[in-house]
Amino acid sequence: MSDGSLEAIVGIEAEEENITMATSVKIGEFDVAKPEQWEAYEERLEQFLVVNKVTEEAHKRANLITVIGNDCYQLLRNLLSPKKPKDVNFDDQVKAPREHFNPRPKIVVERFNFHSRAQHEGENVSDFIASLRKLAATCGFNEFLDEALRDRFVVGLRNRLTQQRLLQEDTLTLTGALTLATAMEAAERGVVTISSTGAIQAVKSSRASKNLTDGLSEKNNRNNQSGCFRCNAQDHWAKNCPYRSKKCSKCGRVGHKSDACRTRDRTKDSGGGKQKKLSLSRHKRHGRVHYAQDKASSTSSHSRDSNCTSQGHHRECFEVRTVCSTGQVAHVTSPPYECELELNGKAVRFQVDTGADKTLINEKTSKQLGLKLSRTTLRLSIYTDHSIPVLGEATIDVVSHNVRLYQLPVLIVKGERVNLLGRDWLSKIKIDWDKFASVNVTTLVQPMDLLVRKHEQVFAETLGTIKGLKANIVLKENLIPKYFKSRPVPFAIKGLIEDELKSLQAQGIITKVKASDFASPIVPVLKRDGKSVRICADFKRTVNPQLEVDKYPLPRLEEIFATLNGGKYFTKLDISQAFLQLELEESCRRFTTINTHLGLFQYNRLTMGLASAPAQIQEAMEKILQGLDVVVYIDDILVSGTSLEDHDNRLNAVLERLSDYGVHLNRKKCEFRLNKISFLGYVIDENGLHPSNEKVEAIHNAQAPTNATEVRSLIGMITYYAKFIPNLSSILVPLNRLLCKESEFRWSEECNAAFDRVKKTLTSDRVLAHFDPKKQLVLQTDASKYGIGCVISHVMPNGDERPVAYASRTLSKPEINYSQLEKEALAIVLGVKRFHQYLFGHHFVLVTDHKPLLTIFGDKKDIPSIAASRLQRWAVLLSAHQYTIKFRRTEDHSNADALSRLPDRAKNISCDKILEVRLEMLPITAETIRTATRKDAELRKVVHYCQNGWPETSEPGLEQYFRKRNELCIEQGVIFWGLRVVIPRSVQRMVLELLHDGHPGIVAMKSIARLHVWFPGIDSAIEDLVRSCEGCQLQRNLPAQAPVQPLVWPEKPWTRIQLDYMGPFHGYFWLIIVDATSKWVEIFPMKHATTSKTIECLRDTFTRFGIPQQVLSDNGSQFCSSEFRAFLKRNNIRQI
Repeated sequence: MSDGSLEAIVGIEAEEENITMATSVKIGEFDVAKPEQWEAYEERLEQFLVVNKVTEEAHKRANLITVIGNDCYQLLRNLLSPKKPKDVNFDDQVKAPREHFNPRPKIVVERFNFHSRAQHEGENVSDFIASLRKLAATCGFNEFLDEALRDRFVVGLRNRLTQQRLLQEDTLTLTGALTLATAMEAAERGVVTISSTGAIQAVKSSRASKNLTDGLSEKNNRNNQSGCFRCNAQDHWAKNCPYRSKKCSKCGRVGHKSDACRTRDRTKDSGGGKQKKLSLSRHKRHGRVHYAQDKASSTSSHSRDSNCTSQGHHRECFEVRTVCSTGQVAHVTSPPYECELELNGKAVRFQVDTGADKTLINEKTSKQLGLKLSRTTLRLSIYTDHSIPVLGEATIDVVSHNVRLYQLPVLIVKGERVNLLGRDWLSKIKIDWDKFASVNVTTLVQPMDLLVRKHEQVFAETLGTIKGLKANIVLKENLIPKYFKSRPVPFAIKGLIEDELKSLQAQGIITKVKASDFASPIVPVLKRDGKSVRICADFKRTVNPQLEVDKYPLPRLEEIFATLNGGKYFTKLDISQAFLQLELEESCRRFTTINTHLGLFQYNRLTMGLASAPAQIQEAMEKILQGLDVVVYIDDILVSGTSLEDHDNRLNAVLERLSDYGVHLNRKKCEFRLNKISFLGYVIDENGLHPSNEKVEAIHNAQAPTNATEVRSLIGMITYYAKFIPNLSSILVPLNRLLCKESEFRWSEECNAAFDRVKKTLTSDRVLAHFDPKKQLVLQTDASKYGIGCVISHVMPNGDERPVAYASRTLSKPEINYSQLEKEALAIVLGVKRFHQYLFGHHFVLVTDHKPLLTIFGDKKDIPSIAASRLQRWAVLLSAHQYTIKFRRTEDHSNADALSRLPDRAKNISCDKILEVRLEMLPITAETIRTATRKDAELRKVVHYCQNGWPETSEPGLEQYFRKRNELCIEQGVIFWGLRVVIPRSVQRMVLELLHDGHPGIVAMKSIARLHVWFPGIDSAIEDLVRSCEGCQLQRNLPAQAPVQPLVWPEKPWTRIQLDYMGPFHGYFWLIIVDATSKWVEIFPMKHATTSKTIECLRDTFTRFGIPQQVLSDNGSQFCSSEFRAFLKRNNIRQI
């Protein structure tokens, strides 16, 4: 029922309930994505009910709800809400979607659409009139319908000849117009059919295949061809063409567009007296055969001789004919042949045509050569008997192979048509006929192209949706929801992220939610075009650790090779965005929630990064292709066949199955009809199974050592596998000599022979192991200053490691400037990408000799938000795999170490796009920062340590950099801390002034700085700058005013007293005591305003007036000291 064909089971007659149902009849579900088909569906539904004799209202409603499908039923519920469809009568049930899909049209709009409709290119007359009838149905023409259809039909025709013929009729009806137009279309189609028989028959026959264009004037083009010759359009003449003043991108001339250009891609005629030999070249365009033949020799000449005599004198008549293959399947692959001759001292290009009696030159070439024309009685015509204007005849000096030929005649025709080299010149000019064939070769479109066209929906570039299957995420018991806040993103790509989120929403991949107990941060990856981003979710610390990873097995090698064995032809199909084609169950979508600066979104489909995704897609694809003799390996499908017919039948069955389930393929990555195929380190062909050379290319292409360190690494690598290599000591003798301190390093022939023997040994079956998914996988990686290398190995039952494949490459120029941390991480990425087929879907052990990577790529901590952007993206890439990362000392890591020091050469790789964007955003140039960094002694050391490794302890002055050493990277000579540029000391003041522009204040300046720049002590520098700025102080906000709280008036004197100091005045500080009730004042002068003196004065006052209940004072140090407060407490006085 889910594959679009719902079986409505009716036809059971229950006498006791008097229910009439029909026999088992199939009627398809309605596709809500095609609303224009509702009217037809409604008609089919009515007939369905009639055939099945469903007459009662309740039964009609039930049948409608049953057959329309889930999507349409949901729409119907929404349209009829708050009522339910079962509670609404049948007519209203049908009416609601009808008005929704086909709202009542506006007559003016519908008539505008009708009168704007013209015949499309390639559309036949029958389809055109059918389309007009459909548009007219909503225009309200009523009794004028036939007249409106006739008028629009005639006006909208593309073929001007047919249109002119219809306009010549005095009384034209719609039926008559259709009959005449259909007949003319059939006649034209018959002529095209003759021409599509190919170029070989055209040479043998003089019957032409289509209206000719070469040699015709512009006037004749208008008279004999439909439409505009400037742009090939059919709805206007050339004089009204918008391309009349536009420049052609093909020939550079003004007056037409490139699609309508009739000029060959030939070099322009150039002058000069230098003699040029005859040169032949093939023109990159479909071939044509031209004829300029004496009509007297034509079989049809007798019927036309009368036309060749006029005004009392006889004119010779010639025919110019062109035959082109116009078939849709067959097409000419050989271009016309051209040669270059020297005419009057100038080089002129001709198209060689053995079918032409005469040699023709166009008007433009004639003017360039300065020919003097004489009148001629010759007449040229095409097969339709239309004339080609001949401007005249001339004689010309011709040079070929340094032979000067005089008085060769040539005809000059009007226009800029191709120059034809006819038989009259060919009989006198020597040409090497062996250099080109006599006829064009016709080939057929590849059958695979036809198969792709047949299943074009499967190869659509849109995202597919697998029908009938959904993925389910199962978490462990006692799960703990984890919520991570969104990470800050660069302003430069903020808009790109927002666009990508909108695109994902539009495709139904994600949905915005208001709240969630799970939330994972995102990592944006800038794509190669630099104009869009890929959003990756970081499930490393949220979902993956709590997942019950599916144990669905990947196919074993024996199964794969048994299925493909005996095949002679192979096809590899790639599923486009395989994970995203599988929808998630509603109940588990909350686990995939991502946190962005725009809020929370949850995935509606399976996504990369979930640990269970490979097993889920493997299970789904095996269910889809169950019963077909093919191999499914996650997102790859392998098809084989013992013959082309067998292969194509199997492939067609696979594509049909994929189409039924809504699976889409990536056409660009699919490979068809291969004679052999590489898979999991093997090459499979009709002769059987062979080891692939790709897995040992890193060893074969390894460069010879150039110093003792590289030799030591090479020896370490072969020693690593010593137990598998007999007579190892004898192999290494020449190499060991190079390590002697007394001897000079010199790479000899003996060393080279030993090196080749080492490479041969390491790639032999004695050392290499065949891939076995049952055995534990180990990926070992390492990096040097100039290369990276990796080895994938199996752990044998006795604990030994045997290599399965090697990989290495040199670092590109930008990568050489990476920090050592990033180089080591890049080696891991190389291994994961190069050995993707081996690793994806399997658990493996990742071994590195760089401890900091255990923190970044380990599963104990999340990806550091301040880490370099490329490290974040690489960590997300690894999160899609199941692995355990381990540290191994360099001394025990010699196999990968040697590959990194003797790497295979690689192409340059561009630097980090996001960091480039950060540099472009800064108000000071990257060159300014780069130059200042080179001149800064402190930062020079930082650069050195980043590229070569940091010491165990920090040297003085670099403590802050040392603490951030795992988060620093170098890009284009500039140091980055995460996404923030490290500013050298000499430009720090300039950066602070830029941050201070507009007096934003301390908080705003720090916020901006934390997005873009950093240097030690930047927060303190910002605070000092703002505090010393008069403008900032004037613009700062005043503290909030507190409401006035009046004190309670004392009931009797000396209940509350007020204290304060005045001075210094006349060399004294004056302690003033005022009674709040009586306003009595006590004043005490003193040399030093200390707490002890204050207490002494208060004791004297209290002995005379008594102890008050309250004391009111400011925050002077004398009144806030612990001694003063202790005095008040002892006397039970409250301080206000």
